[in-house]
Amino acid sequence: DKEYYVWGTMLDYMNFELGKDHSLSIGGEYRDLGYPYDKNRSTIISGYLQDVWSITPSLNLTYGFRYYYFEVDAYKPYKKRSEREMYRRKDKAFCPKVRADYQIDPSLALYAAVSRETRVP
Repeated sequence: DKEYYVWGTMLDYMNFELGKDHSLSIGGEYRDLGYPYDKNRSTIISGYLQDVWSITPSLNLTYGFRYYYFEVDAYKPYKKRSEREMYRRKDKAFCPKVRADYQIDPSLALYAAVSRETRVP
């Protein structure tokens, strides 16, 4: 059976106060995935920045982004298995987001969010 290999590191600095109404979070990640004989089958590098703005005691606005860069071993499209050819796919994505939260009472809140996401292979 094949063993799967994962190596990486992650750094998060959460809720750094930027004045009384803003809370900043920042972080990043580096990850290698693969097998013992091919430890660099895929590499993912990402970073994010997010701010939570307390506009009023009941209304918060959260906004930020995440940036991804990844490389992965993949196959070019083919019709016959004998035509299969591997290559190193490299791609990146910028994923912004915005979210508004309104606390109606302690047990009820409304929110609306818009974001762009990506699936990293």
